[in-house]
Amino acid sequence: MYTEEDHFSGVNDNIKKLYQTLKARILDLGNDIQIKTNKSYIAFLRKKNFAAVRVAKSLLKLTINLQKSELNDPLRKAREVEGVLSEVRIKEPNEIQYVIPFIQQSYNRNLTW
Repeated sequence: MYTEEDHFSGVNDNIKKLYQTLKARILDLGNDIQIKTNKSYIAFLRKKNFAAVRVAKSLLKLTINLQKSELNDPLRKAREVEGVLSEVRIKEPNEIQYVIPFIQQSYNRNLTW
């Protein structure tokens, strides 16, 4: 069994704070969000995962359960992974505001899957 804290071994405090800020913003989307952890990532889900975070030493890798083509991404920060997911790398707190609409879109869509 893995915990959120297991993902932060060897990670600097700035990345921990960045994750806590992102997590709080995600949880603000609704009171039906669950958090599940495994060896590779921390998942946020309703019926299914709508977002997941992989913790790296200097950034967070946010995976969103939407294709890149579905995102309004004028800064082109997202990249497609596995053909059906999008990934955005977050290094700074100000980047969280940019990705929240992506997460909100995935959260909302998760009701209909």
